[in-house]
Amino acid sequence: MSDIGEIAAGMPHAQLYDESADRPIWQVGGKSFVFGRSPRPDAVDPATGELAARRRARLASRE
Repeated sequence: MSDIGEIAAGMPHAQLYDESADRPIWQVGGKSFVFGRSPRPDAVDPATGELAARRRARLASRE
């Protein structure tokens, strides 16, 4: 994310909308062009390689 923030900051007229937010939002003229998002429910845990808990629960309910 820090690399993305550097690139966004280098864009003309870019402003960080809410610096204290967990997921930063970069805007130009009040319009968002870069923003963080919450992790996807089917995200993979990089440490274990396992699917995230929500995804596992959903898959288990289908069996």
